[in-house]
Amino acid sequence: MGASQSFLSSPDYGYDYVVAVTQDSINATALAFLHSKQPMVNICYVYDDDSNPTQIDYQTLIANAKGADPFNLPDPGSPGFQTLVENLYNAGFMFGFHAAMGLPDGFAVPSLPDVVTLGPTAADPVQYRLLCKNFLLVEVKKAPGRAAVLGSYAQPKGPEGAPWVFTYVVKLVDKPVADNAAFIASAAFGNLPVPTQAKLTGAPNDFTIRQLLFDFANAACSDRPQISGVKNPKLLELLYEDFSIKYFAEMAGAGAAVVAVTPASGDPLSSLQTEFSINHNAADPKLATLNYLCATAGHALPVSKPFSWEWVDAAEANSFDGVCAMNRHLFVNSLQSHLGSYVDSNKWLPDPIYVEVGLVTYGALFGIVPRNHTWPPGKTPPGLAIDVETLTAPPTGELLLHWQFGAHQEYDYLSGTSWNLGRTSFDLSVSCSGNVLTVTQHAVVYCKLVMVTFFRREWNLVDLTITDTFTLAVDHSGALVAQRSSTQTDNSASISHESLVPDLKDRFERAQAAAKGSLQAAMVDVPLSLIDNVIFPGGKGFLFKDVRFSDHQDLIAHVTYADPS
Repeated sequence: MGASQSFLSSPDYGYDYVVAVTQDSINATALAFLHSKQPMVNICYVYDDDSNPTQIDYQTLIANAKGADPFNLPDPGSPGFQTLVENLYNAGFMFGFHAAMGLPDGFAVPSLPDVVTLGPTAADPVQYRLLCKNFLLVEVKKAPGRAAVLGSYAQPKGPEGAPWVFTYVVKLVDKPVADNAAFIASAAFGNLPVPTQAKLTGAPNDFTIRQLLFDFANAACSDRPQISGVKNPKLLELLYEDFSIKYFAEMAGAGAAVVAVTPASGDPLSSLQTEFSINHNAADPKLATLNYLCATAGHALPVSKPFSWEWVDAAEANSFDGVCAMNRHLFVNSLQSHLGSYVDSNKWLPDPIYVEVGLVTYGALFGIVPRNHTWPPGKTPPGLAIDVETLTAPPTGELLLHWQFGAHQEYDYLSGTSWNLGRTSFDLSVSCSGNVLTVTQHAVVYCKLVMVTFFRREWNLVDLTITDTFTLAVDHSGALVAQRSSTQTDNSASISHESLVPDLKDRFERAQAAAKGSLQAAMVDVPLSLIDNVIFPGGKGFLFKDVRFSDHQDLIAHVTYADPS
């Protein structure tokens, strides 16, 4: 069932938006990141005055060792090899390591361990596994009276053996960027999709930027790797600590993942509030999801909690990386805001109404005016009444919004010997099912005219129904779109010429034209763009794969990652 069970409007949740991505997709993104980002780390140590290791600049060591590079030596036994080793020893070289960030050489990607394993809850840290494309540890020792000896230990190349893995326990941190201009100058900015970069470059202070960070600064190691042939505990400790610091500095330099780039003001996503939750999946950990819980400006962010449904089920795992979901209530509020003024423009009042019969003359008037029409003082038409003026937004079910308006006015001449009755009504409803949003509107302007006993006419001057259907879909570029089609049913009367009241036809047709002229195919701004502003791990933006309404009318869209390159 997956995301079709989404029920954010339930009192148990109440988040405005949720972005849920699977553990499997986070790992796929991390592996892709490591495949493309391969900075080098070279760290060297020399003996201090107390024979303890102290770090030295890599290029400085090479200069002190007369050009000998501990990580680029010829094969043992080659001419000059021993001289280079002695030069390293004479420069005080104790040990060092060279590593290239990335996927371990020679190992098939499916054989590699997960980079990230989510914890059972958002309060629990995640496991982060450090991987290197290659890793070489070199040390030089010398016994009294003997030649210096080089020892080197390299990460095995696949498919034999296993890669060396550093495993850390880290917390997830979500924080806003304090200085947008500085962020634009950082490496993280280059990881964003090009359209997002363009937005920020043009007006950096108009946006709020939030980042998803692994809290490496406070990481604790749960499983320190042992490197074959290295027995010195102090050496191992320095290797672990200093290599980790360098590795994470390089990762930070490559750019922290950006979660959301949203307008800073004037938009429903203004001042976005966020929190995490985890949907743990013991049966299939790869389908566990990291859920970004979002509340917009002016809305309280409910407490973090997992969901009672899985966002991506096993049958969808190979097709989708996650889900974006919008709360039914927020979707309805957006539609209401957009359609409200249009509905108001189609609330007509019957006015003026007049009928008069003389000895040789007849007179009748009929017209309509807008609901907000202002009459001169003391001139409000007698008998004018609003019969219904309601807006309902059911909390559940396929009907999302329903406006109803009705009014009438009656004019009685000489105790009912002649009279005129006008009624107006306008009805607009919005409903959804599957991937279709339907807007139906029905307008009626009715008039009944009676003169003495021999003249009686009644017409639906306007009886028009317009039905617009918006089929939600994904275009060729992976963006959300709404394709509209429209039908009309017009049962409005044709006004005949009346010899008793010659100008009645003209008056009625003017009223008919005024009402019909205000009606149009509903230009509904389906708020799809509101969930198209989220960017997630590794700086990758989303490509949408499908879009529809859930069983509880949340707007849901499955997503896959799109590499900004």
